[in-house]
Amino acid sequence: MKKSTSAPAGMLLRHQVAWILGVTPSGVQRMQERGKLRSVRDPEGRDLFARVDVFELARLRRLPSHRCFDDAVAAQVFEMFRAGWDLPEIVIETGESPRTIRALHEEYLRK
Repeated sequence: MKKSTSAPAGMLLRHQVAWILGVTPSGVQRMQERGKLRSVRDPEGRDLFARVDVFELARLRRLPSHRCFDDAVAAQVFEMFRAGWDLPEIVIETGESPRTIRALHEEYLRK
């Protein structure tokens, strides 16, 4: 069986977390060992990280916000903002957390 190259909705793979946090994949592993990041293991043996937890850690570390958003999700949410959608509607439609949508809204307002 071929391994999947993407994570389930709302989750991130180790290399994605590394890019967002500006560290190496082994740096992510050290964060796990120190209890700064939690993960769950999928049936394929990959560590999966909750997107909201990674984004919160990035925010606490004052990292650039552009690293925290999938470009396709950001584009979709920006279109929803432009169309006047409310927060609950966007959360339901995209499956992203309210915290993520609020952060995208801050980014949208910077345009």
